[in-house]
Amino acid sequence: MAANEEDKMSWSTITLEKKELSLADVLPTGQTFRWYKTRDDPEEWSGVIKGRVFILQQTENELKYHVHSVKTTSSSNEEDLLTLKEYFQLDTISLSKLYSDWSEVDETMREVCHECPGVRILGQDPLETLISFICSSNNNISRISLMINRLSRHFGASLGTHRGTEFYSFPSVESLSRPGLEDKLRELGFGYRAKYVSGAVSYLSSQPSNWLESLQDLSYLEAWEALQIIPGVGPKVSDCVCLMGLRKYEAVPVDVHMWRVSERLYGFKGAGKNLSIALYKEIGDMFRSRYGSYAGIAQAVLFRREISKGRK
Repeated sequence: MAANEEDKMSWSTITLEKKELSLADVLPTGQTFRWYKTRDDPEEWSGVIKGRVFILQQTENELKYHVHSVKTTSSSNEEDLLTLKEYFQLDTISLSKLYSDWSEVDETMREVCHECPGVRILGQDPLETLISFICSSNNNISRISLMINRLSRHFGASLGTHRGTEFYSFPSVESLSRPGLEDKLRELGFGYRAKYVSGAVSYLSSQPSNWLESLQDLSYLEAWEALQIIPGVGPKVSDCVCLMGLRKYEAVPVDVHMWRVSERLYGFKGAGKNLSIALYKEIGDMFRSRYGSYAGIAQAVLFRREISKGRK
């Protein structure tokens, strides 16, 4: 972006303390895979929400945002603000209250909350969440990001460029439903996951157009079970979609990090065994018994602390 272009950027501001949202502790830590750190000073993050490129900067008490416009899209300031609030669930969840409640009754969380303020769950598009976490099998954040960005570049629409980074919309089921999808995904580096992504797209295309979104109306367990009909979706991927795509805050994705946390911090017995379905559910139930209907957010805070410590 040229200097004169940057001068034309108009910023809007939300009064928001970092204890309610820390961009650096949420955007690059494995919930979402299409945000870029586009500037260091001031720190700036740029990504796509609902087909619009949002550029974010944060101070201790404010969140600044600019929506990058292209000729084919337009929205009002009110729509942009609502989109941002929905994505970060600012009107849905008081993070400081949850942190306070957990800290009063749980010594473990008191320490963790102090170390990791501002970690909240994003309210993402269910389809992007589903495809992203199907790609997460035996994978890492940087490689998942590469795969999802390649998918968007090849099947989505260009949304413009900011600071040398080009942004794309996430493709719809319709745009992905084409002959040879699996082969194309293999060309893009998806490996064996190409089969599962292609199978998921095929399954979704056979359902009513709003089937995935309609799972929000089901109970957590009903949605969790329904998702596992989709190729490539097991218990953990289903929990990720429930938590980050369907607003089921009691969903607790259990990976190797949370498996070890359950043993090291909570004295859970059984982390030396294979992670069977029964053991997976037992660990999730343990977190739900401690943190109730917001156990998934507690899991996110614990997960953030775990990866910040560099534990493998």
